[in-house]
Order: sequence, then structure tokens, then C-alpha cells
Amino acid sequence: MLVLSDGEDSGSGGPALDEVRRRLGDLYDGDRRTGHQVRVFAVRYRRADQPATGSSPLRELADITGGIFADASPGNVDSVLDQLISDF
Repeated sequence: MLVLSDGEDSGSGGPALDEVRRRLGDLYDGDRRTGHQVRVFAVRYRRADQPATGSSPLRELADITGGIFADASPGNVDSVLDQLISDF
């Protein structure tokens, strides 16, 4: 699954991050998958003047599911998406 986001939760009304972690934890047991094959490829798309981030809820979602997190901006989004496609 490819998730593109600015990385900000601006009142989406969805479940809180802790709830998402719990639900994913029920499906994925650490590094060992429990029969689920959906990996989250998460891209935080930021403005060029915003700093890259070291930790992020998007990174956590990618890590839990065995996917990849990438931090993209207008200057590198093409190469980031090319890299994600090659990792499928």
C-alpha cells in the first residue's frame, strides 16, 4: 500500500496513532508476519523549506509492516517514487 501524506494529522477523525499501532501489532508480530502480506510504503511529502524528519508516525507504520518510509520534497520526489517502485 502506498501512502502519500504531509505527515500531519489535521483532524482526520480516524483512529489515534496508538490505536493504529495496537491494531497493526495484532496483525504483525515484530519482524515475524502472521500471514499478512500488506506492506505500507509511506511517503511524507513536504515543502522544500520544511526540514526532513527523523521519526514520524508514517515511519512507524512502514516499519511495523515491513515497508519503507521516505521523506520527499519537490526536488527529490521523482527519485523517491522510482526507488519505492523498484522495492515492490
